[in-house]
Amino acid sequence: MSPSTTAPNNQIRPKDHIAILRPFLPTRYSPLQLTGDGLQSVYLAEVPTPMAEALVGLIGQAYWDAYAAIAMFQQATAVLKAVKTGKNESRMSVLREGLRYHHSASRS
Repeated sequence: MSPSTTAPNNQIRPKDHIAILRPFLPTRYSPLQLTGDGLQSVYLAEVPTPMAEALVGLIGQAYWDAYAAIAMFQQATAVLKAVKTGKNESRMSVLREGLRYHHSASRS
């Protein structure tokens, strides 16, 4: 499973939740208008931490599932690289820890 093709099961439209998100919108360079519509003039915008936390709360467990999947992919990639370079022992312990985390997170 590639993180680039993994989408959270609980996708949200920020516009549908603008009443919750509006207080967290930055006054300058906001990624959204006060109505919840995106700003076509903003290509990349920083999402303030409180706004990101509100989005994570709206997405719910699907965020954490996607986060764990990406972390596992990154760890597996690091292990494969370590095996190719002969430095696999420390990487294997990282992978084991990641598997334990993923297993415990999926049971929550």
